[in-house]
Amino acid sequence: MRCQICDENNATIHLTEIEKGVQKELHICEPCAIKKGIIQKNHITLKEFLGKIASQSEGEDDESESSIRCPGCGASFQDFGSSGRLGCAQDYEVFENDLLPLLEKMHAGASQHAGKIPSGAGELVAKEKELRELKLSLEKLISQEKYEEAARIRDQIKQLESHHGH
Repeated sequence: MRCQICDENNATIHLTEIEKGVQKELHICEPCAIKKGIIQKNHITLKEFLGKIASQSEGEDDESESSIRCPGCGASFQDFGSSGRLGCAQDYEVFENDLLPLLEKMHAGASQHAGKIPSGAGELVAKEKELRELKLSLEKLISQEKYEEAARIRDQIKQLESHHGH
């Protein structure tokens, strides 16, 4: 399937939007998604994520944090880098200092996964997700001292909240 914007590249990003009960689909290529601000240039793929983990782990000696093993399952952070899987739920706590920076890269600066909206979930869920994303953007802009952009985002948040009784 061709990109619906440039009609040159294959569409690799498929978006579904539900507006007032009507489902709209957009199929675009990555360069057009970057140009339109749908995705960021500095996004990281799962392959890059796991490669980074493995390369970080290989370069460290036995006394580093990467040599720590989980008391629950015995896994090391290097094991996670090579397999892409944690051994048990306790690993999240044991390897927190190594995982957080990588998760933030995968989630464009957020340390928590925001999720996707399932089709048919309704307008309210979409607006809640939009509010969460705007609030994260606001925090980021304030920390970067981009106050004019932050004021614009703040106004968007106020407008959305006033329309939905928040």
